[in-house]
Amino acid sequence: MREPKGRQQNDPLLLPLLSAGNDGELESLLAALIREQAEPIARSVIGYKLRVFISHSGQSRHNQDADDVYGDVVIKLLGRLRDFRAEPEERAIGNFRHYVKVVAANACAEYLRRKYPLRASLRDQLRYLLTHKPDFALWEFQAGASGSSDWMCGLADWRDQTAAPGASLRLQQLRDQPTASLKARLRWRNLPLPDFLDAIFRWMGGPVELDELVGLVAELKRIKDHVAHAAAEPATEERAEPEIKDSRIDAEAELQQRQHLRRLWAEICELPPRQRFALLMNLKDRQGRDLTSLLPLTGVCTLREMAQALELPVERLAEFFNRLPLDDAAIAAHLNLTRQQVINLRKSARERLARRLLE
Repeated sequence: MREPKGRQQNDPLLLPLLSAGNDGELESLLAALIREQAEPIARSVIGYKLRVFISHSGQSRHNQDADDVYGDVVIKLLGRLRDFRAEPEERAIGNFRHYVKVVAANACAEYLRRKYPLRASLRDQLRYLLTHKPDFALWEFQAGASGSSDWMCGLADWRDQTAAPGASLRLQQLRDQPTASLKARLRWRNLPLPDFLDAIFRWMGGPVELDELVGLVAELKRIKDHVAHAAAEPATEERAEPEIKDSRIDAEAELQQRQHLRRLWAEICELPPRQRFALLMNLKDRQGRDLTSLLPLTGVCTLREMAQALELPVERLAEFFNRLPLDDAAIAAHLNLTRQQVINLRKSARERLARRLLE
C-alpha cells in the first residue's frame, strides 16, 4: 500500500522495532540501534561541541562531562523510539542518523547553558553583535567529521570563508601566551564589546568558529563560571588577577545568592519606568565600574528582558551598553529631565528597593 502523499516515510533502520514480538526482543533491538547507529554519531557531535568549553580549561573533566551529556541523549532517544513504536505514522522518523545529530547538538546546548550560564550568556551577546552590526558576519558551515552544522564568524568581508591556518595559529597564540603576544593590546579588555571583537578579528586576519571566539573572549575578559568541581582541580596557570575563593560557599549559598539577584531584578521591574532607567543606566560599584551589563552575563535576565524593562529597542540598549555607566546629564537628555530630577529618581528607586527587599 502506497503512503499517503505528504506523509513522512520511516527510516528503514527503525522498521525492525515495529515487528518485535515481545519486550525482550524490543529491548535487544533498541540496545543494538543505540550501540551501533546512535552512539558513534552522538559521541562525535558531543566531543566536537564540548571541546572549547571543557578542553581548553583542562582535560580532567572532559570525559565525565561528555558522558553526562551522552546519557541525556540516550534517554531522549529511547523515549522517542518508544513513542515511534507506539505511533509509527504520527511519530515518524525519516532519517534516524540526522535525528541523532540534532538531539545530541540540542543536548550539548542545554547542558552548557545550565552548567556554564556566564559563558552561554556571553555567547548570546556575541551572536547578537555578529548578526546586528554591519561590520560583522555569522554564517553556518559543516563542522568536520561529526557532520553537524556549526557557526563561523568574523568581519563582514570574510562571510562564507572557512578558518585560515594563519588565523588558527594566532588564535592559539592569543590563548596560550596573551601577555607575550599582546603586550600592547591587553587594553582590549577595557574596550566596549564591539570594538573588542573588531580588534580580535583584525589581529587574527581571518574567520573563527563562534565557540572558539566565545572561549577566547571569556578568557581575555576573565569571565568564568564557578562550577562545583572547580575547587578539586589543581590550578594550571598563574592568574593575572586574583580570584576570590571561600570554601564556605556551597551550592545552597550559590542558590540563595541567585534567588536574591532574581528577586532584586523582579523588584527593579516593578519600579516606575523613569526610576528603572535612572537606576540601571548608572548602576555601578564603589570603584565606579558598570554593574548593569553584568545582569545578562549572570543569567539574571536576558538582553531582551532588560530592553523591555527599559522600554527600549534591543538595538538601542546595545548602544547604551557600550557607554555604561551613563552620567546624569546623558540620562537627563534621554528622559527630557533636569540632572537633579534624575538624581531624585535614582534616590527614590534605591529607597523603594531597600524597603521592598526588607519585607
